[in-house]
Amino acid sequence: MQTRQPRTAVGLDAAGHRVVFLVADGRRPDAAGMTAWEMVDAFVAEGITEAMNLDGGGSSTLWIDGVVVNRPSDGRERAVANALVVREASRASGVAP
Repeated sequence: MQTRQPRTAVGLDAAGHRVVFLVADGRRPDAAGMTAWEMVDAFVAEGITEAMNLDGGGSSTLWIDGVVVNRPSDGRERAVANALVVREASRASGVAP
C-alpha cells in the first residue's frame, strides 16, 4: 500500500515546451501529501508525458526568487546536499532564452 508523503517531482509536456514542478506538502494537519500514483494523475491532468520523482519528505522545498513557497514538513528548510536550480538564460552567454 502506498502512503501519502511530501513529494517533489518535475515533468515535461510531449512537445518539450513546458516544464512543470510539483511539490506536495504533507505530514501536516492541513496537508496530506500524495501517493506516487496521485502524483502521476496530477501530471497527466496537466498534459505532462515525462516526469521524474526527485525527492520527498522533509527535504521537499520549493523556492521561487529566494522565497520558500511551500510548507516543508519539518517546519523549515532542511539542509540538503543537492538542488535543482532553474534560472533565466543570460543573453551574454550566447544561450537563447
